[in-house]
Amino acid sequence: MIDRPGEVRSLTGLRGVAASYVVLYHFTLDARLPGFVGTIVRHGYVAVDAFFVLSGFVMAMTYGAPFTRAWTCSDFGRFIVMRLGRIYPLFFVATLAATALAAARPTVSTVLANLTLVQGWGIAYSVDQPAWSISTEFGAYLLFPVLAWLVLRPGYRGMIVAAIASAELIFTLSQARGITLDEIGRHGALDFYGPGSAYALIRCLAGFTLGIVAWRLSTMPSVAHVARTAVAGWCCAAVAIALLAVRSADPVIVLSFVPLLLTLSASGLGPARLLASPSVYWLGVVSYSIYLVHAPLYDYAFPRAYHALTAAHVAHAMPLVTAALAAATIGLAAVTYYAIEKPGRDFTRRLVRRARPAAPIAATAAAPIAVPAGAAAEA
Repeated sequence: MIDRPGEVRSLTGLRGVAASYVVLYHFTLDARLPGFVGTIVRHGYVAVDAFFVLSGFVMAMTYGAPFTRAWTCSDFGRFIVMRLGRIYPLFFVATLAATALAAARPTVSTVLANLTLVQGWGIAYSVDQPAWSISTEFGAYLLFPVLAWLVLRPGYRGMIVAAIASAELIFTLSQARGITLDEIGRHGALDFYGPGSAYALIRCLAGFTLGIVAWRLSTMPSVAHVARTAVAGWCCAAVAIALLAVRSADPVIVLSFVPLLLTLSASGLGPARLLASPSVYWLGVVSYSIYLVHAPLYDYAFPRAYHALTAAHVAHAMPLVTAALAAATIGLAAVTYYAIEKPGRDFTRRLVRRARPAAPIAATAAAPIAVPAGAAAEA
């Protein structure tokens, strides 16, 4: 369902669901959740993989066409500036806030690695813990011209090679073990993100590339014809949710995001209609803020509020604190979105347009839908 050029409202809504899933996962880490419900909640870390796949899809849709033909350093520079304008203002503020609230002060080198967006490449831990994925996505942005050229250029060989290689990497990563991984803290095969290895960066690149492949598939009439039915949408959503209840299904869950995106982007029916509804769509609009602000709240406010309630002998202290901080997260995310995130993004767009007005992008055989740069940049 596309309501304005380049924006698929259902995909924006999906971002809101994914961000909320991550919040639920983190806020219930200390809760005892039995059976398949517990397995589903403990799979919240794969929502980050959904972000990776979705980001690749939206980047290909929004910015991919110029990189399928001859492109210049100016094209790449504008792309990077637009992406930094989208992610960096809030990331910078959230990182500084997390540094100030941290129980143990991070070293200068750790803070510098965070502020330069390279900490998630195996270099350092993220001061604002979820921001490791923002760092790895920045790495994917740097490689985007190469990945877009490989997958989106005319012919199918590059797309097939990229899809197979990405799937193989995800399955290989799911078997990864070693002293550089936090084996005790892992809740599943793909639950790793810390310093000491490039596993997290590879995890992101594989998912991001699958997203570009998904966009390429969505431009094929035969695929789009099947994907736009409500039945296809409900089936893909049901399969993805069912897989979340299977403890060892991580690689297959990530692969299931490809057909899910195809159906959500091709139709306004079924689950796409639900995700495009005003409330879910708004959650998607502020999802980046939700994602970045919830961890400092959890790390700083959660233990203090919980201990205060338990000291006062308040019954059901943990669910009360969880509900209160979840609501506070959404409220704070609304503030940071309208005060920091949106103004930073809009300022960057104006800056780029003043530097060089965007020329219309001609459709190509590999990417037949031209989308104005930045129109779908909610990703």
